[in-house]
Amino acid sequence: TATSPPPPLPPPPPSTNASTSDPAPPLPLRFFTNILTNISQPGYEGGNVLTAVTADCSRGPAKQRMHTTYGNFHSVLVDCEEGLVYNFDVQGVDCSAVKIGRQNSGVDPRICDTCGLPFGIRDTGGVYRTGRAASRVFSWNGATGGPHSTTYHGLAGALELNFTFAPDGTPLVQRTSQPGWQSVIATFSKYSTEINESAFVPPKCFEPRSKREKTWWAGWAAIGWVQLVGALVIVAFRAGEVIARRCAPARVDWHVVRGVLRL
Repeated sequence: TATSPPPPLPPPPPSTNASTSDPAPPLPLRFFTNILTNISQPGYEGGNVLTAVTADCSRGPAKQRMHTTYGNFHSVLVDCEEGLVYNFDVQGVDCSAVKIGRQNSGVDPRICDTCGLPFGIRDTGGVYRTGRAASRVFSWNGATGGPHSTTYHGLAGALELNFTFAPDGTPLVQRTSQPGWQSVIATFSKYSTEINESAFVPPKCFEPRSKREKTWWAGWAAIGWVQLVGALVIVAFRAGEVIARRCAPARVDWHVVRGVLRL
């Protein structure tokens, strides 16, 4: 029998102008998230970049720490307090460290002027900015949204920022663009304010060589002791078997005894 088609879906709720001046809410000082970033510009599509980010700006940007792992398992650990950027693959392969701000290092000291976000912009002390100058502070010219999300629209010079949040304050999507130039879309997932402090500990390949050699020799010494003890146990067991055989009482052949008695 023929069935009637299902009723059409209801239209989405109309957007509402939430505010003409409210800024985007601040991000937590410590958080973990996965970010899928799309980079494009006129005539160029850069594709997507997947990153896993652990960030801690609880002590201010000058002491912030941020660990970013890319889809190819390359990691970048920024430690502004130490003034170093650690680069490594898969927890200890191809390790190198760069001094922040050193000439020809390629790492500008401005990365420690504001709380950072890979491929994006976040607030520093509740203020969204890209630098210390007043001209780098975002002004907010409205927020639009529905029951499931709110998008805040900001502007700093020619740089546009559109940041979408869920009702509970979870970041969902951030769009930054400059007219006629580059556009970046960052999509957040697996967002959490629970972070693992071990993310900010450089792998052992960055330890001083003397310490690594000491650890290496200690490991081999431990293996040697285990092998020596095992060998001693085996030798003692074999020696015990030999002694037991030699000291065992002689077995009496009763057939021989009976033959002798008959004589």
